[in-house]
Amino acid sequence: PGALDSLLSRQSELKTLTRKYAADVDGVLEWADTARARLSKLDVSSDALSLLAKQVEETAGLTAEAATKLSAARVKAAAKLAKAVSAELAGLAMGRAGLSVGGVDLHAGSAGVDEVEFRLSAHSGAPSLPISKSASGGELSRVMLALEVVLAGSDTGATMVFDEVDAG
Repeated sequence: PGALDSLLSRQSELKTLTRKYAADVDGVLEWADTARARLSKLDVSSDALSLLAKQVEETAGLTAEAATKLSAARVKAAAKLAKAVSAELAGLAMGRAGLSVGGVDLHAGSAGVDEVEFRLSAHSGAPSLPISKSASGGELSRVMLALEVVLAGSDTGATMVFDEVDAG
């Protein structure tokens, strides 16, 4: 029984390896040889690690700088988008509604430093609330239509046809 369990375990490991690295055992062995060769070429001395740490630090600084610029560009674009969508909402029986686009500052990540949130004020004097929590089905449909119109806007005179935008 012990030998059979060991054999079944190795067979399972081989299946996993062939699924992950190559189509057959020969391919897995070739991959392993290549990996060993690459590993032997790695320099893991303290000097090399210090250099890599310095590069990481420099890259983190460049990333933070780029994220700050991206965030500033998002703020400008958000204001412009919110104004244009709010104007479109006026033509969709939501004349006193307003859309705002804001961000919550985050730590730098692969998507920048902002988490963008769409907020809707359904009428003048109403608080601006996250659209996901405050808009009814009809309001959400109208906001989506307004967004589509604004984002598809061009000088080429494109025609957009929507059917039952208010049907939820």
